Amino acid sequence: MTTNLESLQQVIDSSTEFLFIVLPDSNEIVISNKSAQQYLGYSLEELKATKMDSLLEKDGVNYNSLQNKVMQNNYVTKQKCLLHAATGNFVEVVVTGLIFQFLGENYLLWSAKPLSSSPLPDQKQNIVDVTLHQRSKNLVKQNTELSYAYAKSELAYLALEKEVERRKRVEEELRMISTIDALTQISNRHHFNEEMVKVWRQAKRETQYIALILLDVDHFKKYNDNYGHLSGDKCLFEIANAIRNSLYRSGDLCARYGGEEFVVVLPNSDQKGTLKVAESIRLAIEQLEIEHKYGCDTMIVTASIGVSVVKPSSTNSIRELIDQADQALYLAKKQGRNRVKMYK
Repeated sequence: MTTNLESLQQVIDSSTEFLFIVLPDSNEIVISNKSAQQYLGYSLEELKATKMDSLLEKDGVNYNSLQNKVMQNNYVTKQKCLLHAATGNFVEVVVTGLIFQFLGENYLLWSAKPLSSSPLPDQKQNIVDVTLHQRSKNLVKQNTELSYAYAKSELAYLALEKEVERRKRVEEELRMISTIDALTQISNRHHFNEEMVKVWRQAKRETQYIALILLDVDHFKKYNDNYGHLSGDKCLFEIANAIRNSLYRSGDLCARYGGEEFVVVLPNSDQKGTLKVAESIRLAIEQLEIEHKYGCDTMIVTASIGVSVVKPSSTNSIRELIDQADQALYLAKKQGRNRVKMYK
């Protein structure tokens, strides 16, 4: 959690006031800004090893009481107290506290306003030399404009930014759910239909060929009946992977069309190139050597493939392209399965 909180470091470092982010349960300081470190004379690690209640002078404001007010009201303002400096001296401040959420966890933000007309030291200077104040227990008084509203708005902005990121992740997950087949992890039929329209329009606009490969796993019902549905699911997953790995162009798309049917869209692909891809897919499935003793002469799982290639125009359609590939697939099955046939 601390690693995640480090993303807040840049936000609070941009402030010239003393800012501390504290765990409510343990009072541990998980983050402090450079102004607090430089002015009080502690390193970031030293403050991380310090509890907020021990940083306050015990004879002054009771920290637990102060924290309880924040937890009850979500914030507390204008409480005078003394902070221990590394030299043993004190800095008199007015603190403001608020509770905020980050990644689902509650944290306290303490802002401290030094009480003096002296300006804060330049951030580029070395750590403030508080030893100029010789007397122990002497109050080191500084002045800066405590920006409670600034700190709150910065954290609110950060929380909004995180919420936007979360929503983007949710949207991406929903997009994946709506476009990816859960079993095979390739595109589903819905996504294929959407992409097909885009590819068709582009091919028509640029007068290019578009190819469709329709594939059906041979005797898959017998495979499911004899080896079980879990084996059937694994078989389909491996076949989908083999199809995907047979495609090399970024614009090529493979999808599960339904049941044991798969479809591949190849933009700007002629008959020769498409037949080569289809044959490589058929061979890749055959080389999986998934045992199938029921209905296949080869004794392994194979696939029949139908191919169609057209140049989109006003006289043809996506439906015709699919029907042509389906007719070619039927012919491949009729002629013995485990083969590729082109629509003519």
